[in-house]
Amino acid sequence: MSESLVKYCLQQFNLEPDKVLNLLPDDLKLRLSGDILTVEDEQQNLSLHIDFDSGAMAHRARQHPGAEKLIKACKIQGKAEGQVLDATAGMGRDAFLLQQAGFQVTATERHPVVYALLQNALDRHRIAANGHVAFELLNQSAEVILAEKRFDVVYLDPMFPNRSKSAQVKKDMFVLQKLLQGTETGMESLLKAAQSAANKLVIKRPIKAVALLATKPTYQLLGKTCRFDVYQLA
Repeated sequence: MSESLVKYCLQQFNLEPDKVLNLLPDDLKLRLSGDILTVEDEQQNLSLHIDFDSGAMAHRARQHPGAEKLIKACKIQGKAEGQVLDATAGMGRDAFLLQQAGFQVTATERHPVVYALLQNALDRHRIAANGHVAFELLNQSAEVILAEKRFDVVYLDPMFPNRSKSAQVKKDMFVLQKLLQGTETGMESLLKAAQSAANKLVIKRPIKAVALLATKPTYQLLGKTCRFDVYQLA
């Protein structure tokens, strides 16, 4: 019964259930607990799901999001709202914060399982927020979107795993890393597409990591463990 419910859930997201389930490593399983879609690591007794409405993510979003360096990096001078493409959605935290700060956000996530977790979290958020949609989520390559549409800002966070001291985040990232193992691709084509279809490019990097572009950033915003390299393109 549990697997049939999971398959039904995946079908609601326009995914092919058997193909999605075949992408899971042997020790990872998709479960539906109530209305929450979860990836469970049976070897490590860990689980991963996405939640925008409780815990640290909800608390952070309820604070003043404009003070976040992410928001400052993506801000468009003279615009109350800007169109942002989060081309590496991952757990969706940055896309959610950008939307909470007033940006019109489109996020892309290629991995079907991560996309399903995100879509499930967005559906639950929509119900909790009385129909309010947090951000548009697409299960496709960002390069495809960038070939069709221009954005005020393209945001990239290729950093993995997340360098957080939080034990819970470490558990989340452990499961996510196992899920995505072997699926990582180079950033070259995405960077090229972003530079051609954005007025501003924002790249999140570990604080001491080398820049991804040979061109010097227009400016940088520095945090304790990460920085935002900002490239003004137009």
